[in-house]
Amino acid sequence: ANAISVSIDHDVLISDMENILSSSKKKYINKQLSEEVQELIYNKDIVVKKQDEGSKMLTFFPNTENEFCCQLIVPIVKDGDALGSIIILATENKCFDESSVKICKTFAKYLSNQIS
Repeated sequence: ANAISVSIDHDVLISDMENILSSSKKKYINKQLSEEVQELIYNKDIVVKKQDEGSKMLTFFPNTENEFCCQLIVPIVKDGDALGSIIILATENKCFDESSVKICKTFAKYLSNQIS
């Protein structure tokens, strides 16, 4: 998570299907994901939400307000099964770009290959 975060200059979280396992910010570690986000990971869809483009933003953690202006979910998939995700959350006016999405896709593929 820290390596990706340094590359793209945003908060990066790595989750299993329900909880944050690793994060560039310790405050997110072990937090449970909302059912809405869990469902998106389960469906294996890459999700990009940008507030300035009119996207309806996701609530990532139960019982919290959305504080993020840009959100990305890239599922980690192995043998057709979703195992978790890489998430980018941006709280600043500076949103991630297409290269950030590509970095997360590449890392998700790498992680899926490491899981036996």
